[in-house]
Amino acid sequence: MIKGNNMMNARNSQELESKKEGTVPMPRETVAVIPDISDSVLHRFKANNILLLNMSILRSDGNITESSYCYNGITVKGFGQLEAVPKLLIKEGKTPDIIIILASAATRKEVDFSIQSEDSTIAKRGSAVDFFKEQIAEASGNSVSFKVVELDKRNVSHVEHLKNGENREQDLNKKDVVSAVGNVVDIIRLLKRNNEKINLYLDIHGGPREDQVVIEAIINLLAMEDICITDAFSISGGGQNVPIMNVTELFKIFNFVSAMNEFTNFGLGKSIKEYVSGLSRETYEDEFYKEISNGIGRISDALLLCRVNEFESALDSMQKIIEKRDHKIVINDYLDIFIKNIKNNYGVLLQKNKRNLQNEVLWAYKKGFYQQCLAIIEAKTPEYVFTNFFEYSETDGVKCEIWNKQNNCRKKQISKRYFLNRISRGRCKDSVESQYEYLSKTLLYSKQKINQRKIYEVIDYELENNRKDNRKDNRKEKYDIIFYCKFTQGEDFAGFLKEWKVIKEIRNNVMHLREDKKVSINQEKVWVTLTVVHDQIKEYLRLLNKLKI
Repeated sequence: MIKGNNMMNARNSQELESKKEGTVPMPRETVAVIPDISDSVLHRFKANNILLLNMSILRSDGNITESSYCYNGITVKGFGQLEAVPKLLIKEGKTPDIIIILASAATRKEVDFSIQSEDSTIAKRGSAVDFFKEQIAEASGNSVSFKVVELDKRNVSHVEHLKNGENREQDLNKKDVVSAVGNVVDIIRLLKRNNEKINLYLDIHGGPREDQVVIEAIINLLAMEDICITDAFSISGGGQNVPIMNVTELFKIFNFVSAMNEFTNFGLGKSIKEYVSGLSRETYEDEFYKEISNGIGRISDALLLCRVNEFESALDSMQKIIEKRDHKIVINDYLDIFIKNIKNNYGVLLQKNKRNLQNEVLWAYKKGFYQQCLAIIEAKTPEYVFTNFFEYSETDGVKCEIWNKQNNCRKKQISKRYFLNRISRGRCKDSVESQYEYLSKTLLYSKQKINQRKIYEVIDYELENNRKDNRKDNRKEKYDIIFYCKFTQGEDFAGFLKEWKVIKEIRNNVMHLREDKKVSINQEKVWVTLTVVHDQIKEYLRLLNKLKI
């Protein structure tokens, strides 16, 4: 990254020659103007190799000397540092099919300059962009196409000439920059559509420092579309045998950050798995990297498919992987950063003994994972209710009384499985609201007491009559089922159960695509919208917290 390059290191040769006694100033050659690829051709253009770079300026009255650059035993020469990378790619057999040039007004303005090789000095006039195009066209045998994207829309005639040694402060217009970023992304997206297997190369050292922010924005946007840098290069300066540096590993941080953001905020593990698999063979074959990649995949898959048990199992496995990693200190490893992020993101969910219904739903709710919230509530609320609110034993099940309309009572032990099935399905002809209007009063019901305990009427069920014949009285009979209850928060519990049933109705509406049906909330029929889902999950959490189990 430079502000101006070795194109501007000495005084113009024409000026030097003119000072010699009896010397006539040399005529100037006009730099050839090579047109950009047209939009119509670009739309069907098939490129294998693409090079993106920021153009540097030519300083007024600059005398440019030829430099040489080396990379892996390959040497290339050029009058500007920006010539080095495309010429290197040409020599490596990776000739760019198209070079996308980010160009400010200053780089598009024609100036006077001279180029000096070992045996000659030539005075020229042209812009930095046109001179670069001319040199690369000559080196490639006119096989490279160009596309210039203007970083600013200023008229080049309004750009002042800069003398040697002056720094250029560029005041870029925000709208112009946003437009340039969008244009570059659109071009590369189009080229990707025309040819899925593109190689995207990046030369990062050209242009002023403020222009580099534009390059970074482009890289981040492309990474979101799974378009990643194949190789990135940089050069430290001009001179002879200047090394060309491959800085691809530095730019992998963009892929890493994008992937980490994708997994943390959206629960998607595809990009982070691709990042891990893209590490060096030695690193990727390390057992830990395989484990972390598989662990991320399990969490992501469970979230996407709303599989609650698998999600919890994947979290348990991830905690074991992290515990292993805690004993293995690695300096400057992106994955260590990611693991810290996982710890911070999942918090107590990684600890099996602290994970519960409330913190799982709250975590998904804060993330905006509403579908997952509904799945967690559906899967875990029955067990939560059974375990925390009713007297039961794992062997005998739940004690209850069954009353018919004639007030005849029979005591029964209902198995845990039957209880969870019934309480989660909640079959009843009455509406959800009417059920729970009297439900909240049940603890005040004083006619029946068993062992001096208050009793709790959960719901009315229809129980099948055992008769098998076809007689007229072979019909369902309605019963009241009364369970033993552990606590006295009758109204709070009734409100919680009522909200749970509303959530269940919402989930059924969403999961079964009942877009033409409304749900009943507070005795009002409403359409299921994202706002409705958000508000009802919030209310569920409020009531759950109020129970203070």
